[in-house]
Amino acid sequence: MSFLKRRVVLNVRPHRCHGVRTLGALVAFSALSCVAVAAPLDALLSTQPAHVGAPDSSVELELGYDVANDRVDFLHLRPDGASTSSGDYYGRTLRAAWDLTPRLRLEGGLAKRRLVFKSFDADVTTWQVAAQYLVLGADPKPYESLRQPQLALRASAWGDSASGFDRELNYKVGGTTFRSLHADKPGDTQLQFDVIGGWPVTANLHLNGIAGIGYSRVTLDSVSGQAVRSNGDLCDVLLTRAELRAVCVKKNGGRTTLIEPSGDNEFGVDINKEARYHALTYQAGINATWRSGDWLFRGGLLHMTHRRSDVEDAVKTRGGSPVRSNQVLVLEAGYKPTAKSLVFLRGQMMTHQFAGELPMTYNSVSAEQFDKRYGFLTLGLALAF
Repeated sequence: MSFLKRRVVLNVRPHRCHGVRTLGALVAFSALSCVAVAAPLDALLSTQPAHVGAPDSSVELELGYDVANDRVDFLHLRPDGASTSSGDYYGRTLRAAWDLTPRLRLEGGLAKRRLVFKSFDADVTTWQVAAQYLVLGADPKPYESLRQPQLALRASAWGDSASGFDRELNYKVGGTTFRSLHADKPGDTQLQFDVIGGWPVTANLHLNGIAGIGYSRVTLDSVSGQAVRSNGDLCDVLLTRAELRAVCVKKNGGRTTLIEPSGDNEFGVDINKEARYHALTYQAGINATWRSGDWLFRGGLLHMTHRRSDVEDAVKTRGGSPVRSNQVLVLEAGYKPTAKSLVFLRGQMMTHQFAGELPMTYNSVSAEQFDKRYGFLTLGLALAF
């Protein structure tokens, strides 16, 4: 069905890879215009070691704190008319990367996020694992000596889960108006494959092009809520995979119970199509890294397009417009107080909130909420060992 509202975040890590033999290959990757269920921070995927990048280290840990509230929202990216807390987001992330060999990097990450909105709030857990292999080009370390293009292949799996989403709303389906909804155990799982082309322009400047494709599966156990029918009956509704069960108090007195198939019921909703669905995804992006002494600057732009199953038909049937793309801009500045540590400040801006990065929040009811921009800041520390 559709009742998971909006946003979430997380972060992933850049990587390293190996050279493409021709610059033309890199340009081809950058030019692909695509779609995607994008993993966190895909805009910064790289063929070079990220952040600390110490040549004599094989392990990096990164701690990050994400925040979006009225004190840091100087670009006014939070929802219009947001109260002091409405539109806030807070997240804590831990990521690790291990260079198993000079060409093979393994990564993992875990994030705990808190979303607070006017009619919706939730606690979300996000996980991610990935492996990246440098197919062509010289070994990434030391990156200062590289001048030839590189090519890397990356495979990843990631997902999100929550114990439940509660939402207050006034959503009409046919002759029924839903006032509140609760989604029990929503979640999503993604499998993704990316190709990354890297070009070390100088010892300080590195460019990357990214192209990827992914598969997404969105699930939940059940949906419950309160609805008012056109005849004035007030109903407590439970939708499961197999059936709809509604206990209604009649306007003129009395009580009645309805039990109907989930996909063909009087309330006009089918959670198996509107909140449980599959998606194919594609993405393309470019980014750049500039190192100057103890300073590091990174910036990346990612374009995504989404192709979902039946949920999009439900949105259009009710007069809505599906959100099928998103653009993400990531900018970061970091400073190395020591040779094996880096403190950084990162900003992330999205044209359609977290569309693609948190698939479980998108469904037929929440789709209209994704036609808005959003952004947040991350303060973090990276350590090399």
